[in-house]
Amino acid sequence: MENFNETNQETINGTMTYTEGPIGNKFENLVEGLELIGVATVLAESFINKAKKGMLPFMRNNNFNFNNGGVYEVSYALLDNIRELMVENKATYLTFTFVEISPEDSRLKVTPYSDGSMMYMIASLETEEKKAIGEQNYLIINGNQQLSLKDLKISDKDFEDLKIAYEEHGKRIMDAYFGNKTNTVSISYHIVDLIDTLHKEPCDKFIVNLSEISDVKKLVAEERLGIIKEAQYRAHFESHLDQMTLVFKGNDNYYDMGSLYP
Repeated sequence: MENFNETNQETINGTMTYTEGPIGNKFENLVEGLELIGVATVLAESFINKAKKGMLPFMRNNNFNFNNGGVYEVSYALLDNIRELMVENKATYLTFTFVEISPEDSRLKVTPYSDGSMMYMIASLETEEKKAIGEQNYLIINGNQQLSLKDLKISDKDFEDLKIAYEEHGKRIMDAYFGNKTNTVSISYHIVDLIDTLHKEPCDKFIVNLSEISDVKKLVAEERLGIIKEAQYRAHFESHLDQMTLVFKGNDNYYDMGSLYP
C-alpha cells in the first residue's frame, strides 16, 4: 500500500481522507511531561488482572465459556490483510462485535475452558458513518492460520445469528456482572490507528486479552506514574470504569485504541 509506512496520516492511497476518528493508543500521552517507561504496561496489566479476578471467574461460574484464560490472538498477517481489504472497500472502521460461537467451528483454533458455545469477537468493516459494509465479516480472532480471509468470511445472516445467541445468553450474564448497566457490545478501531499499530509493532501475532477497565486516575496516582492529563482521562476512561474492553499486546507493547460501544 502506497502510504503504509506513514503514521497519523489523513489520506490513504490518494482516495480516502480522514479528518476525524483516529484516537491512537489510549495508554499513550496520558500523563504530563516525559511519560515514564512502563505506564502502558501498568495500565494494561491492571485491566487484564481486574478481569482475571472478577469478570472471568464470574463468567466461568455462570457457564459462559471463553478462550482459555480470557486470552485470544490474531496474526499480524491477517490484520494486514484486513487493512488492505479496508482500503479496497473504503472502510473507515474495523469493529469487533461480541458474539457466541461454537468452539468446534473448524475455522477457529481455540481452547475453551469447557464445552459449549463461547464468547468470541467478529471483525466487521464499517463506513465513516459506522454503517456496516455488507457481507464483510471475518473470523480473524484465533483464525485457522491455514485459511485465507475468504475462507474466514461469514455472511451477514450468520453474523446476526451469532449476535442473537450472545444477546440471549452471554450478554445477560455480562449485564448481571456489571450491574445491569449499559456495557460494551462492540469495539471499533479506526483504520489510521490500525495502520499506525501495524507499522509500530511488526510481530507474528497480537495477543488479545478480555479485560475490565480499572480506576485509571487512582492507579496513576497510586503508582506515581505522573500528573494525569484530565482531557485525555475524561475522553477515554472517566465514564468507562468497570467496562469490558480488549487489550492488545504485540512483542513488548500494549494497545488499547478502540472506541467502546454503546
